[in-house]
Amino acid sequence: FGEVSITTSSTALASLTDAIISLYTYPYECTEQLSSRLLGIQSLWDVLQAFHCKELPDISILKTKLESDINILKGRQYPN
Repeated sequence: FGEVSITTSSTALASLTDAIISLYTYPYECTEQLSSRLLGIQSLWDVLQAFHCKELPDISILKTKLESDINILKGRQYPN
């Protein structure tokens, strides 16, 4: 009838890792999603580099993705 799920971790980094993976793999690229991905990943940038989590994409891949997102957003900006 129901389910109980318990997750333990030695740090809060486990839930942050899941959040970053979710942001990284989110398939839609409207302006709001791109901005959210940029803000979310950038705000945790130092933590991501310090912990080198196996589940996360390599930092260089994340950096390339963020640069691509910035370029897409720049292309959507009107001059006025």
